[in-house]
Amino acid sequence: MGDAYSENPQRIRPTEDVKTSLFKRPKIVPKSTEKQEGGDHYKKRKIQPIDYILANKLSFCEGNVVKYVTRWRDKGGLEDLKKARQYLDFLIEQVEQGQEGHSRP
Repeated sequence: MGDAYSENPQRIRPTEDVKTSLFKRPKIVPKSTEKQEGGDHYKKRKIQPIDYILANKLSFCEGNVVKYVTRWRDKGGLEDLKKARQYLDFLIEQVEQGQEGHSRP
């Protein structure tokens, strides 16, 4: 018993380029992180917050804490720290009410 190509000689074998492009694993992090709208307050970071947030599958509240704590010195100052605290308070409230687990799938 041969492969699908020997059994059907009219079937076209894909080239190696097609095979590798079709079967490459997609990156978790979108290319859109190469361009930043509204300033450059994340550009000097070794890891952009969105890369960290997506790679670790953080919730909305957790992601906002990371975002605001990362940028507070370069963008929003004290206001960003207050926003981070607000999202921490939301997260704490969810945990206290049993709505948020401590582990991630």
